[in-house]
Amino acid sequence: MIAPIIDVAMISTSNIRIQGAIATLLLLSLLVCTAARAADQQALVSGTVRDEGGHPLPKIRVCLRDDASSAARCSKTDKQGRFVLVNDFQGACSLAVTPGIKSGLSRAMIERVPGHETRQFVVQLRHGFNISGRIVYEGRGVKGMIVKVVPADAGTENDSSVHGGALTTTAGDGSFRVVLTPGEKYLVVINEKYSGLVPQLKQKVDITGDTRVPDIPLPLLAKP
Repeated sequence: MIAPIIDVAMISTSNIRIQGAIATLLLLSLLVCTAARAADQQALVSGTVRDEGGHPLPKIRVCLRDDASSAARCSKTDKQGRFVLVNDFQGACSLAVTPGIKSGLSRAMIERVPGHETRQFVVQLRHGFNISGRIVYEGRGVKGMIVKVVPADAGTENDSSVHGGALTTTAGDGSFRVVLTPGEKYLVVINEKYSGLVPQLKQKVDITGDTRVPDIPLPLLAKP
């Protein structure tokens, strides 16, 4: 009987290929598990936007803005009024809910949303008044100023608070326009563009109807 001739080199090559395929599958499985674990651990800010009757509001712009850097993540609500935003900011954030001006619905803002934490909100928008104005320097409009509106009695509690506030940015002529609920508010102008002008300015207004706020002058930064 003639013993079968076994090609050792062929067996070795085949084993190497099998081992390589197994290693590749193991690596892919590890990557998939790691990605799934990271997704599970990802902090999200989500919720629903409704009107006064409790009906969901689609196509409402929702932005999560980092208070320190003004970086933002934005989205729009779906047909059920739902939104989801990744919360990968380090510090406190503000959640701004912005319906279209023509809707007549006031904006809403949730302050002191912690960074890197999962939170859920139900935001109910009410009808309000049209408020417009202009941020100026020496009579000329100042573009790109952040205008933050907060109630005068918003308080200083540490937890997130929902109120009839707003967050917007001035246009090329320095103008801004928002819809707000009635009551005393602070208009906080935040300047992150011009080093020669004050970084922040606060002005109190009482909202009782549609209002055109007089021009708000942004003064020069005082020299030390």
